[in-house]
Amino acid sequence: MRVRDWMNTDYPYFKADLTVGEVRERINALEIPLVVCVDGERKLVGTTHKGDLLNVPDDTVLSELVKMPEYYVGANSFVEDAVVFLSESKEFALPVLDDDMRVLGVLTVFEVLEFLMEATAIGERGARISVSLTDIPGSLKKVVDVLSESDINILSILTYPEDGGKRRVILRVDATDVDYLDRLLRKSNIEVDSIIAEEGFGG
Repeated sequence: MRVRDWMNTDYPYFKADLTVGEVRERINALEIPLVVCVDGERKLVGTTHKGDLLNVPDDTVLSELVKMPEYYVGANSFVEDAVVFLSESKEFALPVLDDDMRVLGVLTVFEVLEFLMEATAIGERGARISVSLTDIPGSLKKVVDVLSESDINILSILTYPEDGGKRRVILRVDATDVDYLDRLLRKSNIEVDSIIAEEGFGG
């Protein structure tokens, strides 16, 4: 999924010629940790943090405090890449820029969490299946085939490596009969760790 579909276009940005006093008054009301600074054409001048403004004289010009961030993303960037940048930068948010370095919005950790919830089908009604598979090609296909042959729709799949040449696979499906799912998978000699019904809470 692309950043443009998830970015926060309402996140405030501040003109480079504003004073710290003017900026501080606004960010205290908005409760934002990252300060995005732009020029008259809305091009990114730099960023700073709310805490960096605390002990600075009110008449200090904002442009004197900001610096160009090491990490930012474009509107057509993948959200998955932005997740990596947020992790590496330890920032709350990343500016989203066009090809001319104009600020289009900001991608915060909150938008990333919403993206992850949708991408992994958290909140949808169904069941969460955890299985342990041998980490070789074709292992996951067996699980997918068993479910599809029983007309069970897979909502999402996550995998991660485990010790002993295994891979943990978490599937969310649209079925809710836990006992039926358990019998179906074990009948095909699939190592089931757990199957949990989820009522869902999505809108």
